[in-house]
Amino acid sequence: MQSSLFRWRPEYRIRATREFKQIQRTGRKHRTAHLLGVVAQKDGPARFGFTVSKKVGNAVVRNRLKRLLREICRHEYSTVRPGTQIILIVHPNAALVSFNTLQSNVRSILNKLSA
Repeated sequence: MQSSLFRWRPEYRIRATREFKQIQRTGRKHRTAHLLGVVAQKDGPARFGFTVSKKVGNAVVRNRLKRLLREICRHEYSTVRPGTQIILIVHPNAALVSFNTLQSNVRSILNKLSA
């Protein structure tokens, strides 16, 4: 699947609180300077979820970070194995970093936890 043609569909998102809690309880974790990644395996397509707390900033900042993460994950989707469920938890210091820094953090998490 080419990343330029990939569309972020609802079945590729983790939204339910119980799913977030289950993945956080059973998944493998990897921390970078600005993100914490939690990965678990399940049948179905690869799915992503994002957690950005109010400690990160106001709604504008939090929504901007979620948009950036969605875009990064959209481009990296083809590198993720089907059935992988990934939660990215944003640290408060991530509000000040560039897109490239955030992208390298996501790639680091995907490389470490997809192996």
